[in-house]
Amino acid sequence: MSLDNVIAVAAVAKGSIVLLVLGLLISIPLVVYGATMLMKLMDKYPVIITVGAALIGYGRERCW
Repeated sequence: MSLDNVIAVAAVAKGSIVLLVLGLLISIPLVVYGATMLMKLMDKYPVIITVGAALIGYGRERCW
């Protein structure tokens, strides 16, 4: 889980330790499950990697 996700959960908790712990307990498995699912999809359909790289390149080109 990246630092920005932890910061987002902490911001939403607004100082409540219970909400912070609950948010982290919910979000960490979701991130892990989502990453696992995406890895399985990329193994089955490698074109996803090419399309993702093209989208990153397209977005970067538009920013410059």
